[in-house]
Amino acid sequence: MVLNSTVFSVGETAGLTLTTTVPTGTEKEEYTVRTDRYSSGKLWLEDLEAGKGFIITVE
Repeated sequence: MVLNSTVFSVGETAGLTLTTTVPTGTEKEEYTVRTDRYSSGKLWLEDLEAGKGFIITVE
């Protein structure tokens, strides 16, 4: 899985592309997200179009 984005500052809005390789090929999903917060190596993001949130672990 590959995650690409231009900015991840708290309160900022960014375009995010998630590319996943699966047995049937490569799938890409694009989101417009706002970074709600960063804590303990985790980004809390809100998908602005769907109105849902998700967490990304940063290593």
